[in-house]
Amino acid sequence: MENKGVLESTTEELYDAMAKAARAEGTLRFYDGASGQRLTISRYLYDLLKKKTGVEIDWYTIGPGQTPPAIWNEEHSGGLKFDVLHALDVAEIWYPLKKRKRLMAYVPPEAAVLRKGMSDPDGYFHLCAGTADAPLYNPDRLTPGELPKSFQDLLQPRWKDRLVVPDVNYMEPGRYLLAWMYAKYGPEYIVALAGQNPKSPSNGRAAIEFITKGEADIVVQTGAARYVEARKKGDRIAYFVMEEGAFYKESYLGINAQTKKPNLSKLFVRWLLSPEAQRIFVEADFDPARTDITTPDWYFPFAKYEQEGKLLGDKSPYWVNIQQRYRHIAVKTYLDALRGFGLYSFQKLVERVPGMPGDGY
Repeated sequence: MENKGVLESTTEELYDAMAKAARAEGTLRFYDGASGQRLTISRYLYDLLKKKTGVEIDWYTIGPGQTPPAIWNEEHSGGLKFDVLHALDVAEIWYPLKKRKRLMAYVPPEAAVLRKGMSDPDGYFHLCAGTADAPLYNPDRLTPGELPKSFQDLLQPRWKDRLVVPDVNYMEPGRYLLAWMYAKYGPEYIVALAGQNPKSPSNGRAAIEFITKGEADIVVQTGAARYVEARKKGDRIAYFVMEEGAFYKESYLGINAQTKKPNLSKLFVRWLLSPEAQRIFVEADFDPARTDITTPDWYFPFAKYEQEGKLLGDKSPYWVNIQQRYRHIAVKTYLDALRGFGLYSFQKLVERVPGMPGDGY
């Protein structure tokens, strides 16, 4: 089976091979830097895998915001303990791990049908799924002609008190977007955005409720998965894309270079990239990594905007440089500005359980 092409190997063969590898190598430790809906996917995939193969997976879910410190704490305390990692952050996780030679170079057969240019060119990590973070609005309250055309338009007086910017303490993609805004428009823009008195819910679902209830007009950033979920519920919700583009977040899979379970790790990566697992990602409202998996017509058309160069992705050296240089100062500038305007409250921060991620998407 190892020599078969991607179109020749079946999922059942993968299941059989994983069960055999597990008997020889033991239990696989999987770190899943996910939150919100992706935790539901993780649980479902784990249960499915165990039912099909009997394979036990030590499945650790640590959330996108907690993944970088968890990884580097392990690195500085004697070595990485995961066999396979699923995480988002290229700037703070994948590029540094690759540079430090902590990842195994492995190109699975499924790479032949993965979206081009999205995985690491040297095979150290591979695209698993994606989601857009496009602005959302209620089409019953605003017409397309009334929408802001660019991110700079969000600073117009008419949007004062009418924006939703989910809490960047909990919404990891919001921090990435702030870094991009800081790099493109400078700290003055970040301060002015905070001055618009945006509502700051801790998760994407709460952000959408502000729109559907008429308490705000635009969610500046939240995942397309929340848009799909709201559409399925029958909520009046729509997305739009600024002239600069839409922020797009990918998640990736990689293998620890020092894993003691190389065969099981490779097979596990292949399974997560298999048609069966990828269809489950789509059913849970995320974009597939594979080009042979279709999505409903009314999903965010990531392929269209990708072709037009309108996806503000995180793979290129340019993007990674922005994140490494500006993310922390952008977030600090924004939160300081919110406090300075008397708009941001740290109520109940001490009551939040450390390590518990918010919705995140």
